[in-house]
Amino acid sequence: MSRRFLFTALIVLLAVCVVSTGCAKKKKKSVPVPVGPQYSLTAQQDAVVIEVDPATAYGTQAGMSAGQINVGDPAYDGDMCAYILFDTSTVPATLVIDSVELRLYVTFTANNLGAGFTFNVCDVAATWDESTITFGSAPTATSVGTFTGPANGFTGWITVTAAGLQALVEDWVDGTVTNYGLALTPGFTTASVDGCDMDTHEGTNAPQLIIKYTTP
Repeated sequence: MSRRFLFTALIVLLAVCVVSTGCAKKKKKSVPVPVGPQYSLTAQQDAVVIEVDPATAYGTQAGMSAGQINVGDPAYDGDMCAYILFDTSTVPATLVIDSVELRLYVTFTANNLGAGFTFNVCDVAATWDESTITFGSAPTATSVGTFTGPANGFTGWITVTAAGLQALVEDWVDGTVTNYGLALTPGFTTASVDGCDMDTHEGTNAPQLIIKYTTP
């Protein structure tokens, strides 16, 4: 099945039925790679959780989604949220962080809302595991900022620079706040199907966290 496994299927079939790729999932160590004055971290874990299927884990998929379905049928209507974890433990706490970017590779976009197509970037409150996380078990997440999603039909890389993202990563790096990862949640109410499919670290283009810094 294509990595556009959620929204494509929902638009065509109005069903929440995801077929596993059957590939065993291998945990990856997110090692920071200096590229000039920056660290580039690859997602260590990532998963989608689906409100209408609250007991099923989808963390073994090569794609994930963030968005909302509202077609007037409780069998389909609800949120989809993406959880992403980066290992920031090896980034030196002595660095002066100048900026932080979250980079996501979008494989499909359904945007019927135009300028109102916004997402929350959230600080996750507790530990989770991609192989077991479900909508019902997912830890709470508090928004630190928002970003506007891409245009309808867009595919490719997007760069997220939500207002509170840099401060959150600074707190992770200096140990002020425990790093339990990020969650992307819909910051809109749709009357249709709206959201993005994105690659996971099992896919071709894993999520990235870019930390630009100055050495004191």
